[in-house]
Amino acid sequence: MINCFIYFEDILLAGKVSSLVQRINPDIEIFSILDKDQLKTRSSADANNLLVTEYQLYKDATEGDLGNGTFHTIVLSEGGEDPEGIMPEGTPLIDQKRIVTTLATYIDDFVSSSIKKDSYVPVEIKKLKEETAYPVDFYVKLSESKFVKVQNANDELDRTKLDKYRDKDIYFLYIAHSDYNDFANFQYQRKTLIKKRMQFYPGECGRSASFIC
Repeated sequence: MINCFIYFEDILLAGKVSSLVQRINPDIEIFSILDKDQLKTRSSADANNLLVTEYQLYKDATEGDLGNGTFHTIVLSEGGEDPEGIMPEGTPLIDQKRIVTTLATYIDDFVSSSIKKDSYVPVEIKKLKEETAYPVDFYVKLSESKFVKVQNANDELDRTKLDKYRDKDIYFLYIAHSDYNDFANFQYQRKTLIKKRMQFYPGECGRSASFIC
């Protein structure tokens, strides 16, 4: 699981960055943060935590105040510079004027490095669409070292099966990290198709079996 925390004083800028991260990778869980204390309560030590913030907010908080998880931090600054020399070596600094072109590179690198840490990558069941044939195998985690395949690639996800997982308090299925790119591309293409259909047929998505939603 990858959590991305968006922490800016400017609400409009926070919204812009949130939308951009969502377009870059729809499977990242995004949290808009109003103050650093929220990072402590909402970050998870079990997840890969990414923090996107601005230089002044980073300056005003010590590294230890930025949550109880391990954060990979991306900082927006004027001209992509560190005028006070406060940033740890290797911390990405992005010029706000170039955020659209630059942020995608850093996000992609972070996702790639994160999924390589584990043999399997968690996917929230609530983000999966029933009666959809995904191009990857799905697994259930029995222990830290044991995963059992419960769904073959290109077989449609059964609604009854998904309901049973929820009833058993199973909220994640897993995919092999080697399949992650295929899964992410499938999700992106599917959501792009939905948006195009909604543009041409507003209000009809979900009302007809002919629409993929």
